[in-house]
Amino acid sequence: MNGKPGTVTGVHLPLSADLPDSVVSVQTWRKPGDVIVKSHDSNTRDGSVQFYWPDDPVNGLLTEHLEMSRQLAGQIYSVR
Repeated sequence: MNGKPGTVTGVHLPLSADLPDSVVSVQTWRKPGDVIVKSHDSNTRDGSVQFYWPDDPVNGLLTEHLEMSRQLAGQIYSVR
């Protein structure tokens, strides 16, 4: 999960009931005052989201998880 670059002013964790059914875990690694930079590798990410799609056969490149992670990062981290 990658937040928008800037200084974290707030962290707002969603309720589990408000998460998509496919999300089984969310971890945040930033707190207010931390600086988020553009992520270049796994060491500079701002958290993680674990997904589970038991009935979804993979027929090609998966990208849905990337968009969902972007949306969650935008909801979780307030930055200035």
